[in-house]
Amino acid sequence: MNTEQFFALQREHDIATRSNSLAQEQLEYVTVAIKSNFPAQYQTLIKEFDAISSEIYAKQECNSHASRNLADEF
Repeated sequence: MNTEQFFALQREHDIATRSNSLAQEQLEYVTVAIKSNFPAQYQTLIKEFDAISSEIYAKQECNSHASRNLADEF
């Protein structure tokens, strides 16, 4: 998955889980289950994330900076 795919899927996930008060716990459960039951796949996903994490961080910082600048205008 590349960075753009991640952000698109993240938006979909956020919309789908917005009303779920246990969304964080649900994600933790899924993470623990995958790590326990499918350790090789878990490690693959972690490596894939590590490969794009700097791009994700940079995009989030840019978005945060843009949001702050927009808020300052009002």
